[in-house]
Amino acid sequence: MDTDGGQSSKRSLALFFLIAASLVAIAAVTLLVVDRSHTGMYFTLGGALITIYLNARILKHDPDAR
Repeated sequence: MDTDGGQSSKRSLALFFLIAASLVAIAAVTLLVVDRSHTGMYFTLGGALITIYLNARILKHDPDAR
């Protein structure tokens, strides 16, 4: 049984989304450097940065993450 109240799965999901959003942000920045006319990439980059911030905050405030 899961005795931590789902905290390990929450931490795992937060870490997964943090890594995935970081990769998306790197790809968006790379594409924007190559060609700034892709206006949709600005929204993609913004969404990735928001996702990174939220998941980093979840991991930072998680007492079992350390």
